[in-house]
Amino acid sequence: MCSSDLRIVARGSALMGACCVGPGRARAASNSARYRFSGGQLELSQLERSVDKAVQNLPPIVRSIARRRLLRGHRPSGILELVPGEERVVLRMPGKPLLEGRISGAPFSWRGVTGESFEVRIRRRPGQLRFDFRGEHGKTELALSGLDQPRAMVIRLRANDNRLSAPLAYQLSYLRA
Repeated sequence: MCSSDLRIVARGSALMGACCVGPGRARAASNSARYRFSGGQLELSQLERSVDKAVQNLPPIVRSIARRRLLRGHRPSGILELVPGEERVVLRMPGKPLLEGRISGAPFSWRGVTGESFEVRIRRRPGQLRFDFRGEHGKTELALSGLDQPRAMVIRLRANDNRLSAPLAYQLSYLRA
C-alpha cells in the first residue's frame, strides 16, 4: 500500500473541513447564523453510497481504509456557523479548521486538516456562496445554497480527485438554529 493512496482519505476530510471551522480567531458578528444538520438518515445513506462509488476501484485493503476515513471526515457535524460579510466570509464547525477568506473570487492559499495546501476562490451568487478548492490531486467545489432563506441551507460538495474511482458528490441540509 503506498502512502499516496492513504492521502486520498485525508484529502477528503480536509476539504469537508473547509465548510466547517473549529476554534479560530474570527469574531462572531451580528449577522452570523448558526445551523444544525437536518438531513437525517436519507442524506447519510446518500453520503455512504457516494463514498462507496468513489473508492470502488481501489485495492481492497486501501478501499476499506479510504472508505472508513472518508465517511468519518465527511459525516456532518451537528452545528455549523456562517459569518457572511460584504467582502469576507467565515465558516465554523466544531473540530474542523477555520476557513476565512475574501468573497472576491481572487485566489488565496489555505491549508487543510491534513496539511495539504489548496488554492481557494470564494464567489457570491444570489442566495449562494461557492468555494472552489484546487490541490495537487484535483479540485473540489463546495456550494452553500439557500442563504437568502430565513431557515434552511444546503451544502453541496463535489470532489474530483485523480486517485478516486469516481467523484465524491453529496449534499447536506441544515436548518437555522
